[in-house]
Amino acid sequence: MSARRATHTRSDRGAVLLNAVVVISVVAAIGVTLLRDGQEGLSRYELMLRSDQARGYALAAEALAAELLAQDSGANDTDHLGEAWARDQGVIEIEGAALTATLYDLQGRLNLNRIVTRPEPPEDGAPPPAGTPGTALAEPYYDVLAELISDAEGPPSLAPRLAEWIAEGVAGLPGPAGDRPYLGQEAPFLRPTEALLTPQDIRLVDGMEAVVFDALGDSLAALPGLTTININTAPRPVLAALMPGLGPSQLDRFISYRAANPFASRGAFTEYISRILAPAGVAALGQVDLDVKTNWFLLEIAVEHGPSRARLFSVLERPDDGGRAEVVLRSGARL
Repeated sequence: MSARRATHTRSDRGAVLLNAVVVISVVAAIGVTLLRDGQEGLSRYELMLRSDQARGYALAAEALAAELLAQDSGANDTDHLGEAWARDQGVIEIEGAALTATLYDLQGRLNLNRIVTRPEPPEDGAPPPAGTPGTALAEPYYDVLAELISDAEGPPSLAPRLAEWIAEGVAGLPGPAGDRPYLGQEAPFLRPTEALLTPQDIRLVDGMEAVVFDALGDSLAALPGLTTININTAPRPVLAALMPGLGPSQLDRFISYRAANPFASRGAFTEYISRILAPAGVAALGQVDLDVKTNWFLLEIAVEHGPSRARLFSVLERPDDGGRAEVVLRSGARL
């Protein structure tokens, strides 16, 4: 009897020990889970904090760029690639964050919204009177666009399709594409038939291939109003499209001359270019509004703060009176 009782006691003790081990294991697992969750929560908080700080640094850099542009405008009457705003500032270290900021002159590019002209709406909002001219091609700018597309090895049909993308019923277009290419897609849509907000909008134009868009990217802008082209900052593709009569070696010499001697006025540019360009080429240039001053800029900012990344793209307008530049369009993404 006592031997059986002793056996039961040893067995009971083993069960109790086993239960204790199981309980301790469960408690330990719960503790590890809670600790991990706490650490993950802290990591998420730190990531959000760093991301907010990176965004704040980007906005601060945007404000500094606006001030820099205002100071530059007050110091001279020209804008060229040798000025402080156009120089590579490198990487700026701010409290553990690495920031890069680059300003681009949007008026060195072709303004897509200038390739067509629209009738002025009546001030009283009434329908335009009968016989009012409709939307038409602005041929000098359209010709520059066609030349840019040709140099980018895009199809000839792309220029008229792009023109009709931003306007409806454009007179003089050779066989416009209409809405059919867009309505027949898997996800049908209508073209905007209005002024573009960004040049990225044309990625949807029928016939626009990615390789062609990438080749055109730094040559196009989408700006409101009748903007001019700054001959001091226009990139090589725009210069080649403006002056197709210049060969590659002549274009190289022109760019080198411009870098050392930025043009102080449109007249100075015309005087110089008339010596190396045929009279017909000078006459064609005279139909495009050229200038040496800029009002519109694109600011690209990238911030790295630990594991956080922030990118900011801002379009700034600087008034003619040299006042502070204002942000008119901003896009940002946290990565």
